[in-house]
Amino acid sequence: MPQMMVIKEIIQERKTIGQISKALDLSYSTVSGIIDRLERGGFVARVKDQQDRRVIWIERTCKLEENSDRLNVYQETFYAEMLSGVTEEEIDSFIRTLQILINHMEKKAEEKS
Repeated sequence: MPQMMVIKEIIQERKTIGQISKALDLSYSTVSGIIDRLERGGFVARVKDQQDRRVIWIERTCKLEENSDRLNVYQETFYAEMLSGVTEEEIDSFIRTLQILINHMEKKAEEKS
């Protein structure tokens, strides 16, 4: 799911890891790890900016574009359909649980850095 969230961020336009991190409210290191996995899979590429070589853009690749029809998670209706029947309280509980998990994983990743 984290990989899909990142893909959703870059499907329309390229972004930097910092922009993706801010949009998803995830740490830079977490997003960087997700980008590493997507890059190994051939779905995204890191591209240096031509005017400012310090800036690295995350861009979708041809492989991602070729498979985008199967990745309908970009559509809001996908989530509405998948979550139909789930109460708002259950969704809130799930979000809180995921946030605890994310915080724990980020702490572990920082300890290993």
